[in-house]
Amino acid sequence: VLIFDNRAIGKTCDDGVATLTADLLAHDVMQLCDELNLALPHIVGHSMGGTIAQTIAANYPDKIKKLILISTAAKWRVPMRFAFQSLLNMRQCGIDFDIIFAASIPLLFGERFLQDASQVAIFKQGILANPAPQSMSDQARQFHMLEIFDGRRQVANIRAQTLVVHGREDILSLPFES
Repeated sequence: VLIFDNRAIGKTCDDGVATLTADLLAHDVMQLCDELNLALPHIVGHSMGGTIAQTIAANYPDKIKKLILISTAAKWRVPMRFAFQSLLNMRQCGIDFDIIFAASIPLLFGERFLQDASQVAIFKQGILANPAPQSMSDQARQFHMLEIFDGRRQVANIRAQTLVVHGREDILSLPFES
């Protein structure tokens, strides 16, 4: 299993590119696969990673073996794009982290997780302890990518065996969106 940071997150923030696209990030992943001599990898993408994974499968159909899409969408719904933008606006206005956290966590987790205060606290501490937190400008670039992404037409180009996974309480992406 290979886990890596895409552009605009982690330690890969200084990339010199103004606008992110799913095509660009998909190309990055395939370059990494080529560099590591990974022949026909299985690609797994969650949320925004699913946007990238779909694009990989559509643009490079002969270069991957299997595709797994988790809680993602072929086109992100307007309500979710509004939610992403609202969270970014709160951050840009200097709203306290605790308030932003409280506003965002119900978008990410379901009933059982949210009822377990210790798990919520552990998750929050993980965010606060991040050694390479995402900048506001990089978060804006990522949200813009999700806003402009429309993979509904490219779905027909996906030939890899594909597993689509959704959580029962997932409100970011709904099953009919994949």
